[in-house]
Amino acid sequence: MREYAYCTQCMKKTDYDNTILACKKPGFFSLLKMDKSTITSFSAYIRAKIHVIITFGMDTKALIRGIGMDIFDKSLSIIMPAYNEGASIYSNLMKTAETVSTFHRNFEIIAVNDGSEDQTEEEIRRATMQDARIVLVSYMPNGGKGRAVKEGVLKAKGHYIAFLDADLDLSPAHLKEFLEKMDELKTEAVIGSKLHKDSKVNYPKRRKIMSFGYYLILMLLFHLPVKDTQTGIKLFRADCLKKLISGVKSTGFAYDIEILAKIAEQGGRIAEMPVVLEFQRKNHWGRIRVGDVWLVVRDTMALYASMKRKRTVLNEKTTGI
Repeated sequence: MREYAYCTQCMKKTDYDNTILACKKPGFFSLLKMDKSTITSFSAYIRAKIHVIITFGMDTKALIRGIGMDIFDKSLSIIMPAYNEGASIYSNLMKTAETVSTFHRNFEIIAVNDGSEDQTEEEIRRATMQDARIVLVSYMPNGGKGRAVKEGVLKAKGHYIAFLDADLDLSPAHLKEFLEKMDELKTEAVIGSKLHKDSKVNYPKRRKIMSFGYYLILMLLFHLPVKDTQTGIKLFRADCLKKLISGVKSTGFAYDIEILAKIAEQGGRIAEMPVVLEFQRKNHWGRIRVGDVWLVVRDTMALYASMKRKRTVLNEKTTGI
């Protein structure tokens, strides 16, 4: 029996062995495509459903259109900012692609070289030659993690956009449950939280103290409905994120807070998920240096002052003062 694949948007049919589908819808590239080990069982599943449809008089086309149209069929862009990660970025990109391919059918990995001074760009380029789903974005000089994320978002084509730290302290496998949670709760964002009661974190005590202290500061200043804004794995609806990303001014450590604060201000919903964190760095602070603690505080206070000024101006316009 000949096997077929279907475009999950227009449901045009093609021979399974034909890797190019005649679907010309702009910006859409989701093909319901399975490997040889699963296509037979999928075909059997369709035949069984069609038997039920014929028996009970249901709409065959409507049912087939619904098959495979879950959140894992919609395209996913994973943004991985990297600064001086030359020693590990190639293997981490390949590992990410391998891991995500076990649960998602249609994704890209956007590796952003944030003005690195080592071989990070060359190693990312090497990864793109091994896997076409990996995309390189690069610029000089170093602009900060916030800029790297922004450049990645502007490049992203997915229906959903994830942020993932390049050191893989947090496995990309988390994104499967994040996607499921977003689909279940219909939220604009799902973020990892080290402070979630079910999280399992293995990282230095001084980093734990700093994270909790930062949470207290954020709670007092921004009143965000989340406990942890800094864990390096997040998922967003692309339509929501792309609307606000041009207005994000933070290029340093406060970019996460600004994005989440803007989503909350617009009435967006944010869900927190537990994470398993395995600290990969050899030193106690990881990528963060002692001097960066001051930069975190500075960026956070600057963001708070900026958002407060904007609220004041808005209130004055609203009240006519």
